[in-house]
Amino acid sequence: MMKQSMGQHKRMAMGMAIPQPKGKTTAFKMGGLLDNKPKDAKQPAKKTMPFKKGGMAWEGSAKDEAQDKKLAKKHHMSMKAWEKSPMDAKHDRQKSMKGLKRGGKAC
Repeated sequence: MMKQSMGQHKRMAMGMAIPQPKGKTTAFKMGGLLDNKPKDAKQPAKKTMPFKKGGMAWEGSAKDEAQDKKLAKKHHMSMKAWEKSPMDAKHDRQKSMKGLKRGGKAC
């Protein structure tokens, strides 16, 4: 009888071990992040993530400021009052001027 290669899902269904790739280890091991050993014993080890997190900042950007100014005028508010309003919080959350009072833009 010839032995056929099995896929990962079939092995899992049968309760067999799934072969792991050999060579370089992945960024996350069983214990967490890879251990970065400090050069000096006095300095603590830095834990680094394998990928950058976050994106462009929206609050305070030129586009946000222009939209805030336009919306403050539309709702008859000063910029200071607009920045404290719940509508501005929603505007910053959805990064859109559409549907601030109800509904809104699907993100």
